[in-house]
Amino acid sequence: MRRFLGFLSLEMTVFFLAFLTSGLVFSGVAFSDSPSECIITIKSVELKKSSGEWLTVIEPDHRVDLVSQEPVVSFFNNGRRVPPANYKNFKITLLRTIKGKDLDQVDFTYDAPHGEIMIYGKTDFLKPLKVSTRSFVSVWFVLDLSDTMHTSDSSAVFVPPKNVKSATITVDDERIVIPSDDIRIDS
Repeated sequence: MRRFLGFLSLEMTVFFLAFLTSGLVFSGVAFSDSPSECIITIKSVELKKSSGEWLTVIEPDHRVDLVSQEPVVSFFNNGRRVPPANYKNFKITLLRTIKGKDLDQVDFTYDAPHGEIMIYGKTDFLKPLKVSTRSFVSVWFVLDLSDTMHTSDSSAVFVPPKNVKSATITVDDERIVIPSDDIRIDS
């Protein structure tokens, strides 16, 4: 029940954040510098063992519209996907291409110049998360889309997000929320 209530409050938070970042349009004048659609693809999620070894825990190739959906990857461990251990950091890899639309529905495509986009913790967790053979694991993050959309005439220019507002790693009933200052994004 506690997991459901935590998930419910997370859903409400995501709805509120999506509402805030969706932008305002009044009489055809755009007041927002955020896109109306911003599609990313989560390529993989990795966790770092206490030993320092990075382990790919899932490769979902999961497409997400950051304006209308939450970028979350969740799964129940079957004992084979993630070896039982303590984990102390995370890394999310996005495919290099971000596609979307500005408020006038003009398409844009952004390709990261150095390949994939990486989101990861700057430092290890203060307390490691313990994954067991039957654990529920969830990784969720919020990219800051403000000041990413620049529109002039009929062209849209997308500037990739420079900040991750937060990331949340959940294992069973334990949850670590990592604030923006402790997360790095390389694109």
